Amino acid sequence: MAGSVTVGGTEPGSRNVISGNGVILPDRPRPEQFPLGSGILISGGSGSQVLGNFIGTNADGTAAVAIYGDEGQTGVSIIGSASNIIGGTTAAARNIISGNDSGVLISGANATNNVVQGNFIGTDVNGVGAVGNDSNGVEISGGANNNIVGGTLMGAGNTIAFNGCTDRYCTPAGVYVQSGTGNAILGNSIFSNNGLGIDLDPLNAVNPNDYDYDSRNSQ
Repeated sequence: MAGSVTVGGTEPGSRNVISGNGVILPDRPRPEQFPLGSGILISGGSGSQVLGNFIGTNADGTAAVAIYGDEGQTGVSIIGSASNIIGGTTAAARNIISGNDSGVLISGANATNNVVQGNFIGTDVNGVGAVGNDSNGVEISGGANNNIVGGTLMGAGNTIAFNGCTDRYCTPAGVYVQSGTGNAILGNSIFSNNGLGIDLDPLNAVNPNDYDYDSRNSQ
């Protein structure tokens, strides 16, 4: 999907349920910047909106749907695309992004001025039950700049909870910022994730949930 597309909406009946997607990996490497099995992939272009969908859950928003194949879906992937809006400040615009391999990925130098707001990421439809994504709730990587997770307006904050695996070699977090400048994390409720709530560049800093923490800490 690229450029000025609306997925879902705020009117009754406009919701999509996008769940259970994945891939069977071929015997060849894949470019890391193109995640396979995304529920929604926005690549290039600008100005798309994702509103009011259930991404990764059943139609009631109460449980995860089993993934297909070897690698499960990222709920929403924004790759090299600018000025997209995921969610909104009203309950009708809220996406439930839960039960996926990872929640939201924003990646690439051209991924700028995107807004992720008002969503439940890792919870059920009520925002309290655990339907966590297996990895990060939100990831910003690949030099993505000037993106906003949450906001200062009423209703702009995301609820980001219950995300992350427990394997010592993964770096789960509520919000994981691997690289980029000018990204803002504002007004969110971030709790009960298996790693840090907000993890800033863990591959280049020493903190307890780094996969390389033990070796660095022993030097």
